[in-house]
Amino acid sequence: MRTSRRIMTRGMYHEVRGTFRNLLGRMLRNRMLGMKGICERMTGRTQRKVGRVYAMCGF
Repeated sequence: MRTSRRIMTRGMYHEVRGTFRNLLGRMLRNRMLGMKGICERMTGRTQRKVGRVYAMCGF
């Protein structure tokens, strides 16, 4: 698997996990869990964009 695809896959995983944690935090009214979910989702988006840049460069 190419490096770019691997990074993009990890980013997508973190986005989904962060969205789930955020929703779970809202349902349980746990602000800390919700904030962790938001942070993880942002991390996933960043990783996915880094993967796109790697793909453009040919890695």
